[in-house]
Amino acid sequence: MNEHFFELPPPFSQYRDRDSPTFVAPPALLTAPRSYIGRIDDESHESELEIRETKAPLAAMSARHNAGMANHHRDFALSYHIHSLPVEILLIIFDFHLREVTVGKFLSIPHDARWTLTHVCRRWRELVSGFSGYWSHIDTDQPAHKWSPGHQELLKLALERSAPGPIIINISLTRMPPKYLPTIVSFQERWKGMAFTGESYNFRELGRLGLRNFPALRCLHLSLVASPPSDREMGNLDDEPGLPIWARVFKIFRLASLVKLSFASTMTSPSDIGSNNTDLRHIMQWPTIKEIMLREHGSGPFSRIFLPLCTNLRVLILHQSLYLRPSPRPTHQSCLLPNLTYLEVTNAQFQHLQCPALVQLCVGGTTASAEIVGCIRRSRCKIRHFVWKVHKFSDAKNHQLPSVLPHLTSFVVDVQSWEPSIGPIISNVLEPFCEGQAPTLHHLATFRLISTLAIHECTGQLCTTFAEFIEQHPSLLMFDICIRVPGSLPHQSSRDKMRKLLRESELMRHLREGERKRGKALLVRDFVTDEGMVNLGACLQIMTEIRTLNDMPCMLECLKTRRLHGNPTISQRYPWSLWLLGQRVLLFWIKRDYERSVKQTAKDKIKAWLVQLPTKFT
Repeated sequence: MNEHFFELPPPFSQYRDRDSPTFVAPPALLTAPRSYIGRIDDESHESELEIRETKAPLAAMSARHNAGMANHHRDFALSYHIHSLPVEILLIIFDFHLREVTVGKFLSIPHDARWTLTHVCRRWRELVSGFSGYWSHIDTDQPAHKWSPGHQELLKLALERSAPGPIIINISLTRMPPKYLPTIVSFQERWKGMAFTGESYNFRELGRLGLRNFPALRCLHLSLVASPPSDREMGNLDDEPGLPIWARVFKIFRLASLVKLSFASTMTSPSDIGSNNTDLRHIMQWPTIKEIMLREHGSGPFSRIFLPLCTNLRVLILHQSLYLRPSPRPTHQSCLLPNLTYLEVTNAQFQHLQCPALVQLCVGGTTASAEIVGCIRRSRCKIRHFVWKVHKFSDAKNHQLPSVLPHLTSFVVDVQSWEPSIGPIISNVLEPFCEGQAPTLHHLATFRLISTLAIHECTGQLCTTFAEFIEQHPSLLMFDICIRVPGSLPHQSSRDKMRKLLRESELMRHLREGERKRGKALLVRDFVTDEGMVNLGACLQIMTEIRTLNDMPCMLECLKTRRLHGNPTISQRYPWSLWLLGQRVLLFWIKRDYERSVKQTAKDKIKAWLVQLPTKFT
């Protein structure tokens, strides 16, 4: 078979020199690729320009579309039934979120309104569950027989919903089962305010749980009740049986950066009285504390040991259930509190306190007036605001008192006695300030007398005292007479006497001459009936009967001096005008300007809060 072989010429042989292997290309072949690439670049640039011109109207259309969708969502959200509710209804619903809640006053778990709101519908559940501040206050103070296994899950759910914000918790160790404590302790790094109430042996549970980390704790309230436990009971709490009960509890929180401390104790153990100050110094060092409230029984051993270690105090409140008359010899060493500006004392000895920066002083109970004079002289302070709560057992008459109050600008006398013979009590307070020709209080600008209905029975006796007091103090700018009335308003003749007293006083003459509008007469009236309903019609009718005194504004206040036994009608119907003060007194302000300002402020808060509704419900 014959084979055929084909010889192919090498590529581009026509461009090669026969004598040299060098490739030789003509000029036309070299310029062709460059022109082609340039043409491609021009077409690509034109395409980019066309794409850019096309994207511009698309972006504008997209912006208009997004704006239209936002308006649609907003209009759709504004159509929710929550926006159609009046401001008063919204205040009732979201009152817990709007008001400030302090340690010791909370709503309970699980019977508060927050859980009820989560059952309205899906949107309301998302709204209520999505705000951490709405779950930041928790109370566990309810009888132990009402706690069920489901309560622990609700408590844990409320603590989780409060994240990542701070928590304020009220724990009653005498009522809440101990098995719920680990759930609360697991969130201790977010504690901002904490209130513990219980007997001394209840606090051993805290020592077992290993409380260590309190970076956010600023306010602590401890309340020890009943009698001290036995040594066997306290052995599990601490390995130092010589320490007082309150020192054992404070040792748990010694690393917290507390700012406010409240301690209440109804017991006094022998170990408290015999405690050594030196042994407790490593436990009681709290340089960050600015405010302390102490409620003790008897002679107050805790305050004698603890107060000298708190040199940075700004506010101090001392309450004792039993007052011991001071002995002729000093029983307390001098206690220096250089930064203290406010001091409130009830049935307590405080003559040993030295407070050079003290400005406000409030004294109540059976505290002797000699204690007031002794403390001010020892401190060499300039008291500018003085509140004196006196009753028939108070030692109110002290002629040395005006000499230690030369810088006083505000003076309040609160007569806490419902007996008819209160005239001598008021006279004993005011007479030392009415002696002599020269003014005793050169800078006094405000005086307020808080009394009861019985003052109208002794108006004639007090007219001379009031007139002398006003005449002796021409610097007065405001003179208030506040009368607590448990029943109906006083008789018209008594009201006329009080008005005549003010109308003819030197105070009103100065106010009329200076065209000042700061003077006011106050009448206090209880408009709350036995059924727990507020008779607004009676309030408004009384307001129309009371005429302004010499064109001075007249304010009508209503005080309720008896408790409402769990009747929620008032708080639900008038949440913007009623407050529960100490669970005993309801204060109802019936002043038109004040009512408008309160409603407007609440309305602004509601509107600011509901702005977030479209993002929550879309």
